[in-house]
Amino acid sequence: MVPFIRQRNISLSYRLLAGVLLGSSVLTFFITLFSLWLDYQQGVRRIEGKLSQIETLYLPGITQSLWDLNDDHVDLNLNGIINLGDIPYAYIETQGVIQYSSGTMPGENQKSIRFPVIYKRDKTRYDLGTLVAVASLDGVVDRLINQALFVFASSFVKTLILSAFMLILFHQVVTRHLLKISSYLKKNHFLRPSKSSRLVLDKKSAYGDELDQVVQAINQMHQEINQHFSYREKAEQELRRLNSSLEEEVKRRIKENERQQINMQNAARLSSLGEMAGSIAHEINNPLTIISGYVSMLRRGLKTKSLPEPQMEYIGERVESTIERITTIIQGLLRLSRDTQKEKLKVQAVNPIVKDALAICREKFSSRGIDIRMTIADEALLAPCKPVEIGQVVINLLNNAYDEVIKHTSPWVEVCLKAHEDKVILTVTDSGLGIPEHLRPKLLEPFFTTKPLGKGTGLGLSISRAIAEDHQGRLYLDEQWPNTRFVLELPSKEHADANPTPTPEPARWHQIH
Repeated sequence: MVPFIRQRNISLSYRLLAGVLLGSSVLTFFITLFSLWLDYQQGVRRIEGKLSQIETLYLPGITQSLWDLNDDHVDLNLNGIINLGDIPYAYIETQGVIQYSSGTMPGENQKSIRFPVIYKRDKTRYDLGTLVAVASLDGVVDRLINQALFVFASSFVKTLILSAFMLILFHQVVTRHLLKISSYLKKNHFLRPSKSSRLVLDKKSAYGDELDQVVQAINQMHQEINQHFSYREKAEQELRRLNSSLEEEVKRRIKENERQQINMQNAARLSSLGEMAGSIAHEINNPLTIISGYVSMLRRGLKTKSLPEPQMEYIGERVESTIERITTIIQGLLRLSRDTQKEKLKVQAVNPIVKDALAICREKFSSRGIDIRMTIADEALLAPCKPVEIGQVVINLLNNAYDEVIKHTSPWVEVCLKAHEDKVILTVTDSGLGIPEHLRPKLLEPFFTTKPLGKGTGLGLSISRAIAEDHQGRLYLDEQWPNTRFVLELPSKEHADANPTPTPEPARWHQIH
């Protein structure tokens, strides 16, 4: 392996030669390119000048010849235009039909000019057609190509001669001394204490330069290494002792950090649920009020015996559905508040997780006039996940949306859950106008918040992102959407089984539609 590495080593002299060639070639290329561009512009202006001369030199004669119906004179004037040079084709057309022409139409690289042929007589204007002159730019391009080839060839030869001279000079002044320094360093084995001769360069110049400074530094360094080598063994022994104690401290700190992270995540989840506590109370209190009203109706009906049996059945069904509503809210709250530290990812439907979170948040949103729009797929969308943690992400996103739109007129929040290709995608969009561009890079960082002091911890989005990554998914802000939209992507069951550690790029939600 070592001989192969040595064969791949390239001398500084050759690197200098390559650098000079490359730098000179690049500089010559851009200078020549700029010069050619100026020459091209000058050639185009010259052709434009010839085209502009046609109006003065030939247009009056052509106009008179067309009026006199003198075809020979018209052809003579068209040939005169062709003889100006760089104008291979000229013709006269009337209502889109070519009446007279001279020369040959050039290729696509052309430039044309049109002159209306107007004859004036007794204050009356007669439109006799249009004179069109077509100039070819091929001649300009060919001249520039030949000029570029000559410039590049001469510059290459000049650069090659200069580089060869610099190669020889650099070897005599620098490279051979560097090789001697390298050989000296290999022989003296700086990693072991030894006494050796001082390094001296074979230089004829009596003036000191950077190489002499390097030699002086090497000799001084070698002397200091010999003086202090004995201290290395003591330092290594002390280092081994410190490493042993440090490893134990690192293990203890890691365990403590893991415990704090778990506690922080649980605290953030309970904080999110705490923000919904008021809405949960209202969400349960309202059904209880409905049940109480129906029970009162039943009591009065039983006393008066005036309540018909169908109405009693209807009241019973309403009470049962209201109790189921309360049960759903309480079960969702219990599922979202339990400890998931020892849980593992398990394939299950994401739909009920999102619905549980919406059930907890619904009353808080509706009490403030916020319109909740839901688009949730009917079929079960399966993904390996922890329901509590996914529910925490949904509640965090809903809390952020609530804080954003509460100050808007006609606020709304849209929750959409559907499958796309190999992903289960949840989006939470609110009526806000998006996140300012300068805040986006910090948006998912821990402890970053735009809320007033005491209104937010700045942990919701960062913990949500960590949860998404633990689930082999992603959480990100859709910067292309006009409103504020967060996207949670989870791998579907089939994709997670086939690729347990995917690293796909996020598919923007607007591209799905």
